[in-house]
Amino acid sequence: MRQAQKATLADALWNIGDCAVSRKLDSELLYVIDGGSLILRLPWKKGTTFGEVCQQYVDYIKRRYNHAVVVLDGYTSGPSIKDHVHMRRSKGVEGAKIVFKTMSPFRSKKENFLTNNENKQKFINMLSDALVKSDFQTEHADADADALIAKTGVEQSISHPTVVIGQDTDVLVLLVFHCTLSSHGLFYRSDQSNRKLTSINVWDIQKNKAVVRTRSN
Repeated sequence: MRQAQKATLADALWNIGDCAVSRKLDSELLYVIDGGSLILRLPWKKGTTFGEVCQQYVDYIKRRYNHAVVVLDGYTSGPSIKDHVHMRRSKGVEGAKIVFKTMSPFRSKKENFLTNNENKQKFINMLSDALVKSDFQTEHADADADALIAKTGVEQSISHPTVVIGQDTDVLVLLVFHCTLSSHGLFYRSDQSNRKLTSINVWDIQKNKAVVRTRSN
């Protein structure tokens, strides 16, 4: 299957008009984090326990975001629209099912471990428990989480300025489509960037929607 040129679509949306953040963002922002992207971001060290692996994600979020909702994919509901992406990443190879608990040491390769959906779902549940114990909110999708990430971001922006952190153009498009111009502010930032919130790769979704609406009239 030919891979979609999502970067081109994102560029087109950006170039349609001024979409950069221009307002001063308050310190009390709420962040909606793409959990799938988050899981891929951090390395896992062999010999550490699964509980310690989960804790490194908790610490990572604590260092960066005061208030966060982590939205996680699901792998128990059958085929997903992103199965071809997962197949491409794993080259069609599924890793062995691993029996593990919080205190079990991690002895595999992260990439191999995550190619098995049962492993991945069990780890997601374990990570969610660790996040909730640290007072972070989690949301679980039945399958691919893109729609739930966007929905959560839009809903949270009704009462709080909200930044969605992810790396999928699908989420960006969904945010532009569903956001309301009367919200407290909705923004999108790639988790691949370490730049400040005033950098060019931070989208003001309301501005983007207004520009798209004007161009379509």
